[in-house]
Amino acid sequence: MTKRTLVRRADNSARISYDDSTSEIIFERYNTATAAWEESLKINLPEKRITLIADVDDDLKINFGRANKYALRYNSTNDTWVVSDEVNDADLFSLKRNTVVGYTVPVAPQDCYNQTGLAADSTGTKFSSSVKVKVDGRYLKKIRLRASWTASHADSVTEVRVVGTTTGTIASVSGNTGSDEEAEGTSFSDGEMVYVEVAVTTASATAGATTDLTYAVIEFVYEMV
Repeated sequence: MTKRTLVRRADNSARISYDDSTSEIIFERYNTATAAWEESLKINLPEKRITLIADVDDDLKINFGRANKYALRYNSTNDTWVVSDEVNDADLFSLKRNTVVGYTVPVAPQDCYNQTGLAADSTGTKFSSSVKVKVDGRYLKKIRLRASWTASHADSVTEVRVVGTTTGTIASVSGNTGSDEEAEGTSFSDGEMVYVEVAVTTASATAGATTDLTYAVIEFVYEMV
């Protein structure tokens, strides 16, 4: 037998060797009591390279966790990976090929609810939220605005917008009135503060006309690919 040491600890307490005659990788530790090397593990190397998981054409299941209570399954029919709870027979998470993994974080500023009596007989910014949210740009793909508003007269136009302290207007919706209107913006700066503004872009010809912000929500849409 020809054994060659591949790796040895500096204190000579353990080593990894290779046996030419048997094509074995041998893990050994040094027994100080007997002053001899003792084999802890042997791995027989095959003549050909082994691919543990090749192209998966058939269903595959790998159990994991304490008492194998969970499983990672591959469904070859719809090309989907699934993490399942084996005890309760429930799928916890599934991922198809080319699927984008993401999540949305909604923020509802407290002062962007029932802002009533905003003057609509003149143009300009009528409300700026004092609640500002800091942008975390990592994995952030877009910022979405959703808002509803009403008006006392039909000839005014109100704009609700989400504004960044660095970027300026990121997304906006407008009209005489709006119900759950949405707009998205993809331009923003990491670390800037964003907030909601309400402006009148077309004034009503009627003195004392008003516009009311029913609500506004900012949604941060994150995607990890």
